[in-house]
Order: sequence, then structure tokens, then C-alpha cells
Amino acid sequence: MRGARVAESPPYPNLIVYSSGGRERFTKILAESTLSSKEEIMVPKAVQQLLHLDVGDRVIWSLNAQGELVVSAGHPYTLADIRAAVAAAGGTRPPKGITVEKMERGIAAYIREKHVRD
Repeated sequence: MRGARVAESPPYPNLIVYSSGGRERFTKILAESTLSSKEEIMVPKAVQQLLHLDVGDRVIWSLNAQGELVVSAGHPYTLADIRAAVAAAGGTRPPKGITVEKMERGIAAYIREKHVRD
């Protein structure tokens, strides 16, 4: 955040003070990390708990429309998430008149064509 300063006075301990849209805003500092020589960052325990991170979870770094860094957990989608997305998209159905046998024949023909020897 350009022009940001860390507030050190008692009313605002551990806050980053910055201006946005002509107004002074505050962001609480939860924890801090150091970039290692191997370009790795340890995620502090407080942030792991806040984002519900477990070993192997992904962390997503993105910028929002205001140019602020957003860190979020990249949890895999649950079955409920997938069902909701499909329902919102209106669902998809195979064309009528296609049977499993026709699909299997089509797949077999594709494989034969792809792996034909010259």
C-alpha cells in the first residue's frame, strides 16, 4: 500500500494506516513472515487458523479491483460446490438418442484413428 504507515500510538496499535478515496483507513496486522533465501514464506499459525489451512492446501494470492493484495485459501471444491455450480449453469445433458454403446463405439474409433500405424 503506497503511502501506508504503521500506527504506533496507543489508540491504533498493530494497525496499518493508509489513505483511500480521500479517507484514512486502517488494516489490522495479524502476523508477519519473512521470505527465506529459497523464496519460501511460512504461513503464521494465526493465519492458518483464520483460513482453515491444512498441510497440502493451496494459498491463492490475488489483487482486488482496488489493487489490494488478497490472500485466500485454495480449498478443493466440495461435491456441494460442484452441484451448486452445475445447477447455476442450468446443467448439461447429453444429446438425446446417444446411448452408452454409441459413445463406446465413438471412443474406440477415435483411439484406433489416433494410434494408427503408418
